[in-house]
Amino acid sequence: MPTRREALTGLATIGSISVAGCFGGTGTGAENQLTVAGGDSASALYQAMQAIAAEVNDYTDDVDVEISPVPSMQGIQQTAQGEYDMAVGSFTVAFDRNEDLGQYGGTTAKHQLESVLNFYQFNGGVYYARDDSGIETTDDLEGSTLGVGPGGGDVNYFYTNLFEEIYGEIDIEMPSIPWTELAQGLDSGRLDVAMVPRTDGSTIAAWAEELYSIDDISLVEPTDTYTTGIEDSDRFQLTTLSTDTTHQTEDQQEMVSQYDELPWTEEPYNLYAAETTDEDLIYAFVDAVWEQVEGIAESHATAQIWLEGIEMMGDHERQGTGIDQHPGAAELYQEQGL
Repeated sequence: MPTRREALTGLATIGSISVAGCFGGTGTGAENQLTVAGGDSASALYQAMQAIAAEVNDYTDDVDVEISPVPSMQGIQQTAQGEYDMAVGSFTVAFDRNEDLGQYGGTTAKHQLESVLNFYQFNGGVYYARDDSGIETTDDLEGSTLGVGPGGGDVNYFYTNLFEEIYGEIDIEMPSIPWTELAQGLDSGRLDVAMVPRTDGSTIAAWAEELYSIDDISLVEPTDTYTTGIEDSDRFQLTTLSTDTTHQTEDQQEMVSQYDELPWTEEPYNLYAAETTDEDLIYAFVDAVWEQVEGIAESHATAQIWLEGIEMMGDHERQGTGIDQHPGAAELYQEQGL
């Protein structure tokens, strides 16, 4: 009779956890402790990470996962400096930390980061502009006010660096604005443009529905300069998605009626470990997550939503091949035939 691990090999699964505090996996805390910077305390990701840690700790004595509430960009930096064993964050932030790019340019880190698990992909890069803004294509964004969500986090960092990489020095103001206020900001004229991340038509957020129903806004056409700039970059990734699956309401479909598909940015959100984190502890951790996928999904609604829509957590391509996979995680995935 197959083990639960074998039975789950064909299931869509997860990918990221977090802990914080000490860093036992690098030899300074309890012998089997893994500390993870788990994201902002108010985020659904942090709450899901707590659920994952609880399942892992209940399942095995081989590893003790300790989660701490640390915003993801801060957690990535602190893990690279040896203050945590692991951190949850976006690919671009982790890549830039490894390569001393973006806000990390000219700085040094004690450790390289390596990927452990993939949790989900954040799809964005589809923009809607007020018709009176004069913005018709992505090449027209110079001088605009663009809403990409709350400032100071991974998403704001991603788009600031994305436009700089494609267009060089470009004047785009990106004020901090909650997702729930994007529609009002666009409708009132506070924003010229809003970026709307991918939403499944069956679970579309109320704020996104409100935005799509605004009169006198139009899709911003992606240009070859924009898409080629992303494709040619090691830091950013592009995917093409059918408008049938990403625009499922009447208002949405009207906006993109001339397109069968659109290019979207694709940003992996992963769990990263410092390269020095003990391989046996990472293996034990990933093995426990693998075995307990069903329990994790049952214990937290957000984790369940993400798990149901995700490919294998160990898929290195999904994690982003620009960052090496931690050998403790890679060993487990190889055993599972990934």
